Amino acid sequence: MAGRIFMSYRLADTAAQASWLADRLAGHFGSQQVVKDVDSAQAAADIPELIANAVASCDVLLALIGHQWLTAPTQYGAQSLADPSDVVRLEIESAMTRGIQIVPVLIDGAPVPSAGELPPSLAGLTRLQPLELSPQRPDLDAARLLQVLDQRIAERQATRDSVA
Repeated sequence: MAGRIFMSYRLADTAAQASWLADRLAGHFGSQQVVKDVDSAQAAADIPELIANAVASCDVLLALIGHQWLTAPTQYGAQSLADPSDVVRLEIESAMTRGIQIVPVLIDGAPVPSAGELPPSLAGLTRLQPLELSPQRPDLDAARLLQVLDQRIAERQATRDSVA
């Protein structure tokens, strides 16, 4: 089953878990189906447009939420998510705008942020049922995530096929 998966995560917070999970996803779906980093940016590239195009090419966005996902500071000390140009914020907003399925993945027991802690454009994230990825049961959690992704991708493709 083909289906593209976009991984949204904070490099300083969940890079190791994102790499491990990307390997698991690539083993199941194929490496071309997993978008972990938008690394094709060239000089003078429009970053929001680059992100929007990458997210639009996917069926599901995984929002990896670690303990510092919400509170990670910008280089100026402000909270990253408060910045409209924050990459993680742009990725999730892009998925929401395009109706792309978002699956929140809580890493190592990270809590679900409340709607009041998020910018209004991301408040809908709190209504989504999260999955967990715990170091105590990585294989079980990954298997459950793969099952959910298989289902979500099949649903999205069925919808796309019925429209075509």
